[in-house]
Amino acid sequence: MTPYSQGHDLGRPLNSGIEGQGIPAESHDASVIMRPRPAEAVVVEDLDEDVCLYRPDIDEVLVLNQSAGDVWRLADGTRPVDEIARLLATVYDRPLDRLRADIADVVDDLVQRGYLVADDSPGS
Repeated sequence: MTPYSQGHDLGRPLNSGIEGQGIPAESHDASVIMRPRPAEAVVVEDLDEDVCLYRPDIDEVLVLNQSAGDVWRLADGTRPVDEIARLLATVYDRPLDRLRADIADVVDDLVQRGYLVADDSPGS
């Protein structure tokens, strides 16, 4: 399996009916996000390999593919982005540098869309 075979496109907002567009990585630097975690209002439903996220505040549903869902599951506020990348590089048997960039893109997108928040405190 090739993780992020669709770049860092996370899926599609179901209520808009259009393919989701990734936020450019230049718009936010995931390297400063110490420990990403889910935003409080997000409702999560596992759909086999995919993950369905719902933000009731804006009435939006986002379906994550398997690889983005794996990032979501590990972004629980206890791990820095680099640790998430190391774990998934092992699982996917892929080069760490390539996955680190892809994972940073996924985290950036989810932060920009309001599904993840950045917990920058090192002791969290």
